[in-house]
Amino acid sequence: MEKRNIGRILALLSFTRRTCLFIATGSLALSISACFLIDGEPTSYFVREMKVDARQHLLPVGQKSLQHFDDGSYYMFFHGANLTSVNHFLTVGPTGDSRQLLYLETDQHDLLERTVKTDRIIAGPFGAVVTERTCFYNRPIETSPSALLVLVQSMKYDGAEIPNTMPDAPMNAPPLTSFAIVRFFREGDQLVFGSGNYEATGAIGAIQSGKTSNGDLLPGSSTVVSQAQGFNNLQHTYGLSPHVKIADYLRSSRIALASTSDAEDRSFVVLVYGFGKLIRQDSLGKGGVLASSHLYTPLVTEEEKALGPECDGRFRKQQAVGKSTVW
Repeated sequence: MEKRNIGRILALLSFTRRTCLFIATGSLALSISACFLIDGEPTSYFVREMKVDARQHLLPVGQKSLQHFDDGSYYMFFHGANLTSVNHFLTVGPTGDSRQLLYLETDQHDLLERTVKTDRIIAGPFGAVVTERTCFYNRPIETSPSALLVLVQSMKYDGAEIPNTMPDAPMNAPPLTSFAIVRFFREGDQLVFGSGNYEATGAIGAIQSGKTSNGDLLPGSSTVVSQAQGFNNLQHTYGLSPHVKIADYLRSSRIALASTSDAEDRSFVVLVYGFGKLIRQDSLGKGGVLASSHLYTPLVTEEEKALGPECDGRFRKQQAVGKSTVW
């Protein structure tokens, strides 16, 4: 795999919008700027381990380093004025490729506020199709609902985890909790796309739309929820039905996709089980005929093992009260 570590770190810092790093060229030597100190200590550093205590504080474990580690698992801490953010990285293989396993963030009281887990499902000249699971903590679901979305991202700054592939579904597979239909259309030398995110009931909840070129997401992409003005127009533009009988699709391996004004380049169905514990990706052929199917199991970190039951509980509560899990 081509090295793009510097690009991925830049994208990550853009995502968090909080930096205290100087990035050197060459072997990706990351060092912490000494200009940001709290009580004489750097606001950012790297450690090998992290602990989540009973009150959901994020605690660094072991010696703090001002330079990232060249192998294995490690955590990057950043202490800001009103929050602490932690990125859990894994450097794998002889290429030294770095993958982001999890992003965690606290509020101004140092209590865990949210986690974001991104898993790359499929990638190509169209970009990267990922699942993004955002879980909130210590907040009411009425104002801060958790969500799991299927999105299109750039390949240039792709640093998402790549899940393991399974040949067959496990005997006790978790239930389907959401799914998405992702459609790409040819528009000159670019691709336009619409990613429709659906509840397990078949009701559409959100659409991400935008353009890609040579695998990179172009400026202007957005995600719109079903209650937003203009949502119906997006459904029509990308041929995304307001309701899909997913049981029929699972039984027949066929799905009727509405025609659009642009020529379709490719389409995928992404099925999410157990709020992200198992992911299935189907590539659709012409006429909606199933062409291939792949199963993925994301890596579960130690902090996710501790926090996972609470996150899953919030998703189940949202479903019980009729609140969307796909925004």
